[in-house]
Amino acid sequence: MPQKSTIGRTLALRGLRAGFAAANALSPELAAAGARRLFLSTRRHPVSEREQGYLQGARRLDLRGPLAAWVWGKEEAPTVALLHGWEGRGSQLGAFAAPLVAAGFRVVAVDAPGHGDSPGRSSSLVALAEALRRVGERFGPLAGVIAHSAGTVGAVHSISHGLAVDRLVCVAPGVDLEGYVGEFGRIFGLSTDVTRSLKLRIERHVGVTMRELDPRRAGEDLRIPLLIFHDRMDREAPFSGGEALARSWPGARLIATEGLGHTRILWDEKVVSAATGFLREGLQREGADAAALKVG
Repeated sequence: MPQKSTIGRTLALRGLRAGFAAANALSPELAAAGARRLFLSTRRHPVSEREQGYLQGARRLDLRGPLAAWVWGKEEAPTVALLHGWEGRGSQLGAFAAPLVAAGFRVVAVDAPGHGDSPGRSSSLVALAEALRRVGERFGPLAGVIAHSAGTVGAVHSISHGLAVDRLVCVAPGVDLEGYVGEFGRIFGLSTDVTRSLKLRIERHVGVTMRELDPRRAGEDLRIPLLIFHDRMDREAPFSGGEALARSWPGARLIATEGLGHTRILWDEKVVSAATGFLREGLQREGADAAALKVG
C-alpha cells in the first residue's frame, strides 16, 4: 500500500493542477502569478541522524539576515563555505567538515532564507547567492566554496559579483534554469503562455534574468579552479549539466560517479576526500607562493 505521505502529495498535486487549470481559464496572468509564488516557495525536510551528528561538533551562530550558520574549526584558519541547494540545508554538506578541519581549514555552513533554520517560507537562487555573500562578509576572503545542486548557481553568481573565493567545488550542479521552469510548467499542467509568463515574473521578482544567472556563462571570466562531482544517474540535476559546466569553464575537472544519485554523493568518502585534497592543494600553493616571495 502506498505511504500516506505519497497519497497526500498525489492529492495535493491533483488539486494544484485543477486550480491552475481553473485560473488559466479565468486569467492566464492570474495563473502565472500563482505559479510564481508556488515556484519560489520552499519546504523544510527533517534533519537526518547523520546530519545531527555532523552538527554536534559545530558552533551555531546567526549571520546578518538573520541567517542560521554553523562553524567548525579554528578562528585563525582559512575558511571554506558550504552552500546547500534548493530546499536543502547547510548540514547536508556536513560530511566535508571534519576532513576539511583536519586539513587546516575553518568550515562554515549557512542556511539560506526559507531553508533549514533560517526564517522565511520562500527563497530564490539570488537569495542563496546573498547567503554566501553574508558568509564572505563575516569570514572572507574564502579559501574555497563547496556548493550542492542549485547552490552552484548561487555560488557562481556571488563570485561573479565580487565575492573573493580561491577555489570552487560543485557537487551535482543544477544549471538548466529555464529547463526547471519548463518542467515545473509540465508537472502542474501550465500552458506554454503561462509558463513563459512565469519565467518573466520570476526574473522580475529576483531582479536577474535566468541567462545572467546561468553559471555556464561565467567560467571564462572567473577562471578560478573548479572541480565538479556529478553522478551519471542523477535524477534531479541531469549529468549533462555537469558536463556542460565543465566544458564552459577553462581548466575545470569533472569527476563522474556511479550510483550515488543527487544526495548520497554528499557523504561519499571518495568524493569528500577528493574535494578536500583539491582545496588543500590551493592552500599549499598559497603557502609556497608566500615562501617564494619571502625568499625573493
